[in-house]
Amino acid sequence: MNNPYAPPGAHVEDPELPSRGGVLRIAGVVLGLSLVTLTLSWILAPMLASELTKLAGLATNQPSKIFLLLDLIMSCAIFFFGCFLGARASKGRPFLAALGIGLVGWLVYFVEVGGLYGMLYSKYPLWYEFFPSHLGTALFAAYLVRHLNGRGDM
Repeated sequence: MNNPYAPPGAHVEDPELPSRGGVLRIAGVVLGLSLVTLTLSWILAPMLASELTKLAGLATNQPSKIFLLLDLIMSCAIFFFGCFLGARASKGRPFLAALGIGLVGWLVYFVEVGGLYGMLYSKYPLWYEFFPSHLGTALFAAYLVRHLNGRGDM
């Protein structure tokens, strides 16, 4: 047919919209990665920080500022990667998954130290107790995943 107004011969389909993660998927991601990140940040990070301070010759009976700083950096890195993986696995809901992991981590820490009273009267300095290692890294990881996926305008 030589009609210039005829529809094209190619099959046309609507573009497929990305599927959004369901509630069960996000709950599984949050619970699974919360368990992994909490285990690593509570066992591996202090152990590595302790070994590094011993190697530097700064080991004492009291936790040194270098030990606390190394522990905090490693815990933030562990939570960042856990939240990043959770945001990637959430199928379109990065903030929900990452904040879920960060919130679970913060709640476990808050209960473990004895709430606000325990944080204020701890043997550790306030900068260590109140650093946003859980929720801050969760927000950053979700933001990064969202922009890496090209959804920065949402």
